[in-house]
Amino acid sequence: MRISEMLGQYNRNVSNSTEELRNAQSAGKMVSTIGELETGSIFEGTVNSVKNGRVTLALSNGQMISARLDGRVSLNAGDSMFFQVRSNDGTTVAIKPYTTESGVSNPILLNALSAAGIPATERSVAMVDAMMQEQMSIGKQGLLDMARVLNSNPNVNVSTLVQMTRIGLPVSEEMAAQFEHYMAGRHAILGEVEQAIGQIAQAIGSENVPAPEAFLLYSQVLDILQQGEKPDLPAEAVIQENLLPDAEMENTAEGQTAPAKGIPTGEAAAAEGEIKPAAGAPDRPSAVPPQTIGQLLDGKQLENLKQLLQNIPTLAGNDEIFQGPSEGEIFVNTMLDEELGQGVARQMADDKAPLADVKVNKDLTVSQFLNLVRDALMEHGEFGFSGVPKLFASKEFQTLFKNMAEQQWLLKPGELKEENKISGLYERMETQMKQIEHAMRMAGVSENSFSHTASEVRGNIEFQNQVNQIYTYLQIPLKLTGQNASSELYVYTNKKNLRDPDAELTAFLHLDLENLGSTDVSVKMLRKNIVTNFYIDNDASYQLIEKHLPVLEKRLKNKGYTCSVTVSNEKKQVDFVEDFLKKDLPPAGTLHRYSFDMKA
Repeated sequence: MRISEMLGQYNRNVSNSTEELRNAQSAGKMVSTIGELETGSIFEGTVNSVKNGRVTLALSNGQMISARLDGRVSLNAGDSMFFQVRSNDGTTVAIKPYTTESGVSNPILLNALSAAGIPATERSVAMVDAMMQEQMSIGKQGLLDMARVLNSNPNVNVSTLVQMTRIGLPVSEEMAAQFEHYMAGRHAILGEVEQAIGQIAQAIGSENVPAPEAFLLYSQVLDILQQGEKPDLPAEAVIQENLLPDAEMENTAEGQTAPAKGIPTGEAAAAEGEIKPAAGAPDRPSAVPPQTIGQLLDGKQLENLKQLLQNIPTLAGNDEIFQGPSEGEIFVNTMLDEELGQGVARQMADDKAPLADVKVNKDLTVSQFLNLVRDALMEHGEFGFSGVPKLFASKEFQTLFKNMAEQQWLLKPGELKEENKISGLYERMETQMKQIEHAMRMAGVSENSFSHTASEVRGNIEFQNQVNQIYTYLQIPLKLTGQNASSELYVYTNKKNLRDPDAELTAFLHLDLENLGSTDVSVKMLRKNIVTNFYIDNDASYQLIEKHLPVLEKRLKNKGYTCSVTVSNEKKQVDFVEDFLKKDLPPAGTLHRYSFDMKA
């Protein structure tokens, strides 16, 4: 029986049977005197008369009370409804009609609270209503258990609290905030990560942070982001590396290549646990050439970057950062405020010949460039940081810094085939954000919202961890060429059912791909039978997928699967809570009219 039908049946029974109404424990029994009507309390009453803004009510225990009616409300004699106390000074009670958020005003709510001995407040009534909407038991023990959760989380929305409890998620203010983000479609961790990266870059380039502290923060953040990372190789070296066998190579006397001594390769490496290649796959995925500053910045931006770098005396003559004549007179901005910096710049200028053709080495990778700048400034730190604040605050520098951080906190599509890559990403992200928070405090950066954003990221990750106790769900922040994108994987089947060979496995994958754009894939599998539907929201991608369907079907057939694949030219939207978390929940069973009364 549906909730609405059950409530209707209850009302009809109450209207037709005064005896049953008297037998049911009414909230009116909790009101014996006007003094007991505390502000905020809710009670049931029947309107006897309304005159000059005052209403006379009959309670279910037979008592009559008179109260002032707040607001413009049309009431008629005989109306029975909930009222909430607005104020009570001991002689005059001000009340208003009350309904729950869902618009329900039914005696069953107050009767349930009365039977459980729980005071009727706005939140407790809303709690019972939400539990009924979720088809949860409103017996005495169920209400007492939920009331404990309610009282432990006074700032959490009641409906949110009940839904999380129903699903089996732990309730806290942080988890509830994440749950509501997911309900509202504001859950993409990609946006939070991008915001965090922007806030770090903003802190480094802030005019409120003195240059020495800004440099210290910059240096520490670079170290944090590069923990355990190998230095970038030039693009040519990466290509050459991919052409060679799995281990490092050294030249032989005949000009041939051979594995470096002491490094196991092939089966020997696998036997030693160094390499675990997948069957039929190369020993390791192809490396992706790192982006260079010339790929990220156009000609005008590179020229602006050159001027900013040449305004910094300790960088102006650096033959690794710049390309061009090795001798020359550097450009000096004589308007610099730092007297020490000006003096150093003039002294260095006296020792150089003109550098008319000097250019920033655009073939440097982003990581190489940022490290060269840091190392040069650190080596000559005694000369001060003239020009550094302008560099850190520039659009060009901020673009390069953000790109490096994105390389750490976003994944490339090709990395998804690596085992534990996603879990490793989140672990690294959490650790590094905590370390950066500490670095900001040490540098005296206080006027920055990075800590709040980092907390949101950690909360999102923890929420995903909790969801993954029940289902398989992953958010995948991706770095594509020219854009960042968010993808999600939903496995609808409850984890406890995955071991059942007769259970149907249902999954939904949302992807933002470079060539196809927004792509959604629905998969249902029962044993070796697969039903797949692609949802594509643009015509070109739709035609491309449809054209290659026979290839997909053939490959699946060769693996022993019977497959049915269709393509829909539309966008598929998933409601995270209703379509995913609640999909596998069994109904709570029939709610009986007196399951909450004297026998509870």
